[in-house]
Amino acid sequence: MSSASASTAFSSDGVDVISRKIASSFPVEGPSDRKSERELRSYYELTRCVRFIKSDPKFERVALQFPDRLLCDAASVASLLEKETGRSVFILGDTSYGSCCVDEVAAEHIQASCIVHFGQACLTQTRRLPVLYVFGCEAIDTAECVATFRRLFPEKGGHVLVLYDTLFSHCIDEFKGQLGAEYFNTMISTLVLPEPVSPQPDTPPTAPAQVTSENVSGSCSCTCSHPCATDGLRKHSETTQGNDGSDQTPGIFKEPERDVYESETPETGHQSAESTTGDTERGCQTEPKPERHSYRRFGRSFELVKPVEEHRVFYIGIEGPTLTNLMLNYNKCQFYSYNPFTRESRRETLNVNKALGRRYFLVQKAKEARTVGILIGTLGAAKYLDIIERLKHILKHAGKKYYTIAVGKLNAPKMANFMEVDIFVLIACPENSLVDSQARSHTDSPLPH
Repeated sequence: MSSASASTAFSSDGVDVISRKIASSFPVEGPSDRKSERELRSYYELTRCVRFIKSDPKFERVALQFPDRLLCDAASVASLLEKETGRSVFILGDTSYGSCCVDEVAAEHIQASCIVHFGQACLTQTRRLPVLYVFGCEAIDTAECVATFRRLFPEKGGHVLVLYDTLFSHCIDEFKGQLGAEYFNTMISTLVLPEPVSPQPDTPPTAPAQVTSENVSGSCSCTCSHPCATDGLRKHSETTQGNDGSDQTPGIFKEPERDVYESETPETGHQSAESTTGDTERGCQTEPKPERHSYRRFGRSFELVKPVEEHRVFYIGIEGPTLTNLMLNYNKCQFYSYNPFTRESRRETLNVNKALGRRYFLVQKAKEARTVGILIGTLGAAKYLDIIERLKHILKHAGKKYYTIAVGKLNAPKMANFMEVDIFVLIACPENSLVDSQARSHTDSPLPH
């Protein structure tokens, strides 16, 4: 009996799985597109990796984390790093959750003392190990990107916010230089790398912690220095002397030395009454300083003269979780995107990104659910236990039944085992919370705020 005739409605010979074509937003590389050693050193910034690994003698076991599309280069990169550092280098073959998050769980299985994370990153705060982020230098035609920006925004005085995928952070300085000062109301965001944290035991808090979004009021530059020029970790990065003799780390946003209040609403700066009174007594009339609205969310920081809702957004990157997450949270802004791989630009709408409409539906469905499943989608993000405890407190107060479930990567068969659950609530990074439709085939999974 042939394999084809042996297949039934309840079984398969696996041919369809092997021959299935998987859609990807990234260009597909063939064997002839593999990088040479010189290209590997440039793309993965191996000199900076070596400097980071040698910066601490305790970094004896190094874990390298690659996204699936870059695993073809993993062995070559690991061999070069091991040869130049003399340290033990390991490759994390598969991530516990999403490739954008640092997989501290897999790294601890091999007793790694630090992690080098390659590729796209969600920049979620980590909990245990020192991390170096290497985004990679993806090819982009900066001149064409600038020309697209000028075509989409012909009014040079319009208020525009430029956001971008971490993969293209290396071109932002060149983008700003070519754009020039004529677009004086255009603000370019700055990447904010996570701060190193002290390892803490996984013990739940005694009281539910308040869950708030990150928002910092402080000064930030309208340019984005190439983050790959720094070590990606302030504790282990090089410093340079500023004009005033102070240590300055290039490419990393530095928080002001004062208390930071986290809030959804941006803080605005006001001119102090004391300074205004003093100027008036001296006979000086000064114009009041404009209000400044500072934002820091999802690893990006920017300071605006007007609220972000009054800006249009130009996004450099591919359509994916990063763009969807930004559109969900800045949903009052009109987004325009430029894809460096396809060199196409478009005006983003709800018809283009259907996840937005589904998101609003899931929020309403969560309100009506009686039994809730709390899915743990991360073990590395800082304070994820606080969020779980806070969510339990909210559900208990609302009189809802809940289950706490750790399942790793989501798929339909796993979720089908809990038929009594009306809706799942996923605790994960902002990008991994946007699960695909296949994982939702049995139940729905929104992310709590």
